[in-house]
Amino acid sequence: MVKKRCAERGCTIAPRCDSTKHPWWIFLNLRRGKSGDKPEKGPVTKYAALLPKGAQIPRNKSEAEDLERLVRQWVLDGRPPMDAWAAAFHPAAKPAPTPTIDDGDHPVILAAAAQQYGIDYITPELADDSATSIVNMICAWRPPSGVALGQQSISVLCDEKVARAYLRAVKARTSESTSDHHFTRWSHFRNWCVHEYHLDGANPFYHRTLRPKGIRKYDPKSLKGARYRRLHVDEDAALEQTFRTWPDGGMMLARYHCALDTMLRRGEMLKITKDLIIREKVHGATKFVLRLTAAITKGALPRDVEVESDRLTEFLSRDRIRFAQYPFGQLDGAKFTVANFRIDWENALVASGLYAGEYRKVVGKNYANRWVWTARGGEHGELHWHDLRHEGASRLHERTVPLVFIQQLLGHKSLATTQRYLNVRPTDRREHLRRVAGDLGV
Repeated sequence: MVKKRCAERGCTIAPRCDSTKHPWWIFLNLRRGKSGDKPEKGPVTKYAALLPKGAQIPRNKSEAEDLERLVRQWVLDGRPPMDAWAAAFHPAAKPAPTPTIDDGDHPVILAAAAQQYGIDYITPELADDSATSIVNMICAWRPPSGVALGQQSISVLCDEKVARAYLRAVKARTSESTSDHHFTRWSHFRNWCVHEYHLDGANPFYHRTLRPKGIRKYDPKSLKGARYRRLHVDEDAALEQTFRTWPDGGMMLARYHCALDTMLRRGEMLKITKDLIIREKVHGATKFVLRLTAAITKGALPRDVEVESDRLTEFLSRDRIRFAQYPFGQLDGAKFTVANFRIDWENALVASGLYAGEYRKVVGKNYANRWVWTARGGEHGELHWHDLRHEGASRLHERTVPLVFIQQLLGHKSLATTQRYLNVRPTDRREHLRRVAGDLGV
């Protein structure tokens, strides 16, 4: 919220208040960061270091609201030094050109729109690095014409041929599920441009009546080897055996149990610090509560997750873990990066026999010395770490845990989102029907 400070403290300007002489004030209470519940507030001059180089102090409400978005991101990032934050957020020597309405004569450049999209939507709402990286990949991709999309007008988002070529390139070097994320981000980015810059163009994506031949997401049920997002019995046993012999002091095994027993997201688990693990005495026994603040959750919804499994309680009770800065980080308590986590997870899938593939380093224009898979998937299809959240939620649902409790543990705003996590196997459905028929004697 932005407003004039004189409305709160009274005006000392005599004989009559002139509101133009008062600076705009920013009041931001996100309950995030090291200051806890203390709100972030102050005049716009206090946050001048967050502005791009050469930008002037906000003089009207619209400019003050733009600065408020930067302050919001600064709070979400944990309040690093302002000058360092500004340099990281605005690497260019001069600010990006101000986007205008795409009227043909002065088109909006996609790179400029992407920067504003990151400030207005991705940063405050999602706070998700993957969404930002996908937008950057869209801007950096070069179609056969040779001109990067970021240098073209935002009208390129409505070009069905370009969108199909991009998604085809993503699918070729990753997987169907990853291209699905790029599909969603492209679609949302285009819709945001329609609202913000009055982008006029056909929607390249599927609509039941308006565009029945548009680009569609892949149908996982039609893929060979598609899986319900559940663990099979042989997969659970193979992963347990692999993690018990994994040369990391049992850290990967603890993360695996944490994902199944508490259903924490990967990013939430890796960001948990020792001060967010609360020890309690319940009926003479030591119990733990994982306190997830809004700064580390995906939907900015703080929640407490009670630890009731014996295997995870035993892990958190170890002396080495109690004093580690990041209990689910590296063996010495240091932070574990997502990149290293992905490598360990993929290598564990190969070691456990679930994936018949291996990592190899590819040097090429489209890979940039990246490690990629030579083969993906196993007998039951691709297994992602996020599937463990589905598995944990489904196990609770099978044991008649109320749906609202599962929603709170998952940290979902909508109950409809939680219902998509409750995946029922066909064999389980038949077993329940057989039990009911036996109880009824029919």
